[in-house]
Amino acid sequence: MLGYWPEDIRLNLLNMKIAKIVNNQIFVEEHTQMFPNTAFPPDGTVPQPFIEFYNLYEVVDSLSYDTKKQKLQSITPTLINNKVYIVEVLDKTKEEFDTECLIEVREKRNNLLSKSDAYVMIDRWENYTDEKKAALSLYRQKLRDVPQDFADHLDNVFWPSMPII
Repeated sequence: MLGYWPEDIRLNLLNMKIAKIVNNQIFVEEHTQMFPNTAFPPDGTVPQPFIEFYNLYEVVDSLSYDTKKQKLQSITPTLINNKVYIVEVLDKTKEEFDTECLIEVREKRNNLLSKSDAYVMIDRWENYTDEKKAALSLYRQKLRDVPQDFADHLDNVFWPSMPII
């Protein structure tokens, strides 16, 4: 029996996935599934000596990456530096990057249009001067044109300013 291990030598991971290699095949499961009759600390940690005693490997299922330009992709479990990786970071294709930028631009544009909707309500609109009407109409048209006007560089959009009404 391994007993209680001090906090400083436990891997502090909730619902930790662990891996076992059998006949050169890597099996990955949550620690509570691989050892259903073993009591683990309530915070989900697994003592490092437990991992070493049973010849287990920590599973890396998350990596830090630039979400704007990269993506996390699942991979076949791979042993690297005594850890089993089940994800890798890949650069997004130009098409993926452009599609995500277009979605973000349209969402922001739609939000700005929605915020300006209150200013074109008939009860307000009738009280504006011709200059204010023209400025507000031009602002809203520029917002509608943003996806087309910045199609070649959607990651660097110049947003029009709301006119002072």
